[in-house]
Amino acid sequence: MGYTAPPTFVDTNVLYAADLNQYLRDNMAWLEAVRPHVEVGKAASQSVATGSWVNPSLDTEQVDDQNMHASSNSFVTVPADGGGFWVAGGSAQWDTDGNGARRVQLRTGSGGAGGVHLAGTTSAAVGAGAGAMQEVSTGAYLAAGATIYLGVWQNSGSSRTITDVRLWAVRICA
Repeated sequence: MGYTAPPTFVDTNVLYAADLNQYLRDNMAWLEAVRPHVEVGKAASQSVATGSWVNPSLDTEQVDDQNMHASSNSFVTVPADGGGFWVAGGSAQWDTDGNGARRVQLRTGSGGAGGVHLAGTTSAAVGAGAGAMQEVSTGAYLAAGATIYLGVWQNSGSSRTITDVRLWAVRICA
């Protein structure tokens, strides 16, 4: 059942029970429907070598109502009946270091530098004090079975540590 646009009623229209069921009851149910969604993260810190893309292993599930994530995979998979428009996002907290740049990106198809780039963000390194939280989000049409990866990269000249890693996705419509 999808959303059905109601007609423009005029004074002479007769409103039947079937009209109310279709345009009110069914459309309200569609608006309130639980959309497939997932949020996964990483419980511990992870080292990221300089100059290399890394897909953090995601070992903690906050929400996964369609079994989109398995074990410690570094990706989530669009369910078999879940093709459509999705909004996805991810984040990672970098340690402090004043050298180089940091990147966080979302990809589909395969991990790291392969696959199709969905969105990304690059920032300069942060010096002393709190590390930089990088976040990225986007919307995209994804086919059933598509995979979504969170990738991280840095070029400080030495390994850096990420914590508080999150990847999430929710289907908006078919």
